[in-house]
Amino acid sequence: GLMALALGFRYDLVPGVELPGPLAVSWLFALGWAVAKADTTVARLCATLAVVTTVPGFHGHAQREAVIVAGLLLLTWVPTIPSTRLLSRLLGTLAASSLYIYLTHWQVYQRLDGAPLLGVAASLVVGIAYAALARHATALLSGLRSHDLGRRLKDSQQSVPLALSALLVRPRGIKLTRAIGARGGPKDR
Repeated sequence: GLMALALGFRYDLVPGVELPGPLAVSWLFALGWAVAKADTTVARLCATLAVVTTVPGFHGHAQREAVIVAGLLLLTWVPTIPSTRLLSRLLGTLAASSLYIYLTHWQVYQRLDGAPLLGVAASLVVGIAYAALARHATALLSGLRSHDLGRRLKDSQQSVPLALSALLVRPRGIKLTRAIGARGGPKDR
């Protein structure tokens, strides 16, 4: 249903309305979701039909569209493949960094346009580094926020139920159920 609605944007079925980019490509999200959720033969056949009928013609570049169709069909019909630990780590890093690679590749690749393989490699490295920096900054800011909240709770001398404070500033490795007694109150400190 979501894909059918989104395909209305893809095929410009709303006359006289020029749609912005995110709406025009929203069908890709629904298509990816359908491929990811296809776990029966019937669902895979439906996903295959959706892929081969909607992807061609979208980019206006047959070779690019063929690669996208092949990749989506591979994901649809071969959900897992054997791998080595090293290859799995490398591919996991690429997958976890894919948003950051996407956000930075156009800045990197255009500077190395004369060397396509170097441009791709540099785009991947910069995107992975950017993802690592973002994760580190997020962890650092999250830690500061949790530490600051804990300090403010302590400094305010307010009585905060242990369950609430444990939800707000819970140290790693400690389960909330251990910190709460049988009747919801704190255990002996």
